[in-house]
Amino acid sequence: MAAAIFLIAVAVVSAGRSAHVPPTSQASKFALPDVFADVGLATCVANEIDQQGLPAKASGPDLAQVQSLSCHGDLTGMRIRSLDGLAELPNLTSLDLPNNDVSDNQIAGIDPLGGLTGLGRLTITRNAITSPTPLGALPALTMLNIAGNRITDARTFVGFGALTELWVGGNPLSDLSPLAALPELLGVDTEGIDPTTMKGADVLEAHNIYVGGRA
Repeated sequence: MAAAIFLIAVAVVSAGRSAHVPPTSQASKFALPDVFADVGLATCVANEIDQQGLPAKASGPDLAQVQSLSCHGDLTGMRIRSLDGLAELPNLTSLDLPNNDVSDNQIAGIDPLGGLTGLGRLTITRNAITSPTPLGALPALTMLNIAGNRITDARTFVGFGALTELWVGGNPLSDLSPLAALPELLGVDTEGIDPTTMKGADVLEAHNIYVGGRA
């Protein structure tokens, strides 16, 4: 119910306010684990292109057809640790990675997402991310659900120029006021953050940014 109210509120606030060539373009088939080293990620991509798990082979045009990808760690039983290879999905616009083991303590962390210039919606809840900064380079990203991670400083979101919808509940954030600097932001969901210790909601509301999820 709270999520529905949040989405409605964002829509109300907003009322007041091409595909490209894949880098792996060869038509010949290659083994997916050669591109996606993480077995969980390779399996997820294989299922998306109807290869029914590993071993699987694909071509550049096969990967270019993938526009939406959902890899739910709890449902697959294979928690993803590395996102290496995702840049080989050049036309990806929507990505769901909940309940995995993605951490910016890994060698690459979320850096591989920085090459997905067409990505508009990203859900990466309940991982182990401490900073979303690499995602700020995504020019098309309008919705980010990064709830249930380990982000402590809202200033790490400054620079997300296209973002309109942000979900940060369940992160140890104490001051939301830096989010007022995001030029397109319409709504922030904070469910799971203690409202008695959370500062800055009034600042956001003064900038006509809806703050949802408060008990």
